[in-house]
Amino acid sequence: MNRIESIKSQASLATVEKRLSQIAADSNPLSDKDLYALRILGLAHKKSRPNTFTLRLRLPAGHLNATQARAIAQITQNHSDTAISLTARCQLQLRNLHRVDLPAILSNLIDVGLITTSTLMDSVRNIITHPLHNLTEHDLFDITPTLNAFEDLVQTQTHWRNLPRKINLYISATTLPDPIAHCQDIALLPATTSSSNQPLHTPNTLGFTLFIAGRASGQTLRKAQPTNIFVSPQNAPTLLKHLIDLYQSQGPRKKRTLCRICDWLDIFPPDQLKKALQNMCNFDLSIPFTQPQPTASPQLPDNFNLTPQHHPDHYALGLLVPDSKLTPTQLLTLADLTDQYAQSQIRFTPQQNILIPHLHKTHLTSALNHPLLQTLTPNPTPLEKCTLSCTGLPHCSLSLIDTKHHHKQTIEKLTQQLPHRTTNLPVISFSGCKAGCGRHAAADIAIVGRRIQQHNQTIEAADIYIPEKNPASNQRSLVKIFEQIPCDLIADTILPLIESTTPTTNSYLTSQPPTRPQHNGTSQLPTHIQST
Repeated sequence: MNRIESIKSQASLATVEKRLSQIAADSNPLSDKDLYALRILGLAHKKSRPNTFTLRLRLPAGHLNATQARAIAQITQNHSDTAISLTARCQLQLRNLHRVDLPAILSNLIDVGLITTSTLMDSVRNIITHPLHNLTEHDLFDITPTLNAFEDLVQTQTHWRNLPRKINLYISATTLPDPIAHCQDIALLPATTSSSNQPLHTPNTLGFTLFIAGRASGQTLRKAQPTNIFVSPQNAPTLLKHLIDLYQSQGPRKKRTLCRICDWLDIFPPDQLKKALQNMCNFDLSIPFTQPQPTASPQLPDNFNLTPQHHPDHYALGLLVPDSKLTPTQLLTLADLTDQYAQSQIRFTPQQNILIPHLHKTHLTSALNHPLLQTLTPNPTPLEKCTLSCTGLPHCSLSLIDTKHHHKQTIEKLTQQLPHRTTNLPVISFSGCKAGCGRHAAADIAIVGRRIQQHNQTIEAADIYIPEKNPASNQRSLVKIFEQIPCDLIADTILPLIESTTPTTNSYLTSQPPTRPQHNGTSQLPTHIQST
């Protein structure tokens, strides 16, 4: 049994909510089992700041209403000393919360319908979907009933707090492409089936097909695999329940680096999994089906500015969030804006930005001229649209660099160097360490933080990777092409890579990787940069 499994066996994970007040009131150092139990409630502790916590809010599909936004802003003003962070799974994080205040904070969140459980550790993490789901004509059906029914299961199946490893899950019924879907442990994607007495695309023929065992972490991207299973929207939560129960009871637990669903399927083949699931389900999993063709070439969804909705005269407004952080004042102002001009709804995207749906055409001019849009812009630069970074220093104890600062610095330099480059840009990802929260394994250019010695000082630096070309494989690995690059030289280093990139799409899975520079005496790279 590994160390984490040993801690979990002592942590009383199913009843941690009842112990929160006692834990918060006790001023003594917390045990490993109590710290792990608090993580089940979304509370992460840093040794460098005793008795303070980061709280992660669970926002299924990234949805938040104006009332909830105000509650979060108020809590941050009263209990935190820093901004609200957006995550790559469409969630929000509140930082530097004091231990003694935790019960009151969680109570205030519950009062407005917000939860924090199953956002950390070995649990079913926040469910994500396409940011424009149920807004455009490209949706086959509304996934909301399926998503809500499954979310209810996540909150009631307390044994799912003790999975072998975390599960990242994606649900979508849109034909708008979203390459993030294929990086998930489990994905339900749209499918149609027909019978002799049912015309195509009627409610009885619409559903999902199950993909499984995707992963984007470390230096490897594994594309989720088809299971050839069709399931109706009504039966999808039951199918997912049986699948997760199987993984919970039979998944590997010895070595944590080999305990994800993709590792489980290496020893429990998909055909055996399908048979096991069929034995557990009282509905047929072998119904013939087809997957609809994407309505456009796959590309990294940016969803900025105005997108027409299928509701007449309504639009979705996408906004860039600088550094993926909101101040409490910005969040309060955002809530007021949605109350005044939209339908009090806010969505957060996997690219750590904001989407405001249901904006009526009569309010477009007023909304676009709102002072908030001077800082949360609807018109980011092309390079800002295709880059992503993890939390980084100072907030993440695993990170080796300040990813947000170097991300911003690099994009500003590249925008000056490439003023006319607006299309066919590579996906660029910054991760503070090899764990890969910045999804660098799925990028065209991956920048991974490290520390180096320069002039007898330790400075922040990075190794730079590009994907290995192997179209026949279901797995894509990164190849290191530069190492020990000081962070202030990242832009100069990757400029030739961007200039050589001619992807037909910005897809994680189908783009043409950048050309590896040849060092023949004519390289534009700084001469001191080392290629490996």
